[in-house]
Amino acid sequence: MADIFTLTATFLVLYSLPRMSKLSGRYTAEELLKAELSGSKPLIEGLLFERDNILLVGKEKSNKSTLALQMCCSLTSAEPLFGEYEVPSAVDCVYIQAEGKLASTQSNLRNMTKVIPIDAPKLLFLYYPAIPINRRDGFGQIVSDIDSWRRPDLIIIDPLYQALAGDLSSQPDSSAMTGNLRELSERYKSAIMLVHHAHRPRKDKEGDIIDEGDESVFGSFVWKAFPDTVWLIEKVKGHKNHRHFSCGTQRMGNVVEDIDLLLVEPEPFYLQIRGDQPIDSLIESKLNGEKFTIAQMALKVDKDRKYVSEALYRLIHLKKVQVVSTNTKPILFQKCDVTTSKIV
Repeated sequence: MADIFTLTATFLVLYSLPRMSKLSGRYTAEELLKAELSGSKPLIEGLLFERDNILLVGKEKSNKSTLALQMCCSLTSAEPLFGEYEVPSAVDCVYIQAEGKLASTQSNLRNMTKVIPIDAPKLLFLYYPAIPINRRDGFGQIVSDIDSWRRPDLIIIDPLYQALAGDLSSQPDSSAMTGNLRELSERYKSAIMLVHHAHRPRKDKEGDIIDEGDESVFGSFVWKAFPDTVWLIEKVKGHKNHRHFSCGTQRMGNVVEDIDLLLVEPEPFYLQIRGDQPIDSLIESKLNGEKFTIAQMALKVDKDRKYVSEALYRLIHLKKVQVVSTNTKPILFQKCDVTTSKIV
């Protein structure tokens, strides 16, 4: 009986799905020029834009998922990513985890949010290891789950290979997947980010590894043609926690090309811009009983806003500073009593 109910529910979801994009059809040049089409406003200034298709590529343990998760934290809280890249307004995000342990994600998120602010109700996790989103039953399950929540501005699928039934190198399988992803984007007017593995290193005739950059995408040519932007995150040889972010492939030319990052672990757990110097003690020396914003404290200590932002959230974790307003912008902070953790 349970199987009948499952099949009926799946049928109803699939029946309600748009089979074609609302934008599909015929346009004269005059109609196209006059059409009111959504633009590409930034979700994260210089990095992520509305309704873009993004491919985040990297080898194992290069912290692809860490970067994706940290972006969700910044997007939901409207706090700048890495303290530098502005988030114009808070948005809803969906994170589809198709690999790994949910307990590990929980631990990473807890340790990340000790420093990185998050508006937790605005981030939805869908944990379906090996869900076939290129097939209508898997796609229908995702749509059903999102429809019962709200309309996100970003949907992350991590990793791509565990969300596709068949062969990543197969053009039919890959095209079916990208077709469903376009439907997903059109249905929710959302950006789509795919977390994907790089292929094995290739060597030249002399046996040296060829640096392919973001051309190291594993699978069919479809995965190079589908995204508007390809991001690459890499470990830097000889430096355990040094990560390099780059974007060589981009259609609009509006994405930053290079960021040097440092992985901070295990607690707290997050990525910061490499070279940032902690200024916690300097900020502590400026604390009194008055409320203040990040911008105001940046002026007091004569430091860049990005350093101040991360330092404040570290001090929150240490119960030396507390947020006193979360529903208004800009956020207000105030000194805590170290022994009682209460606002002075």
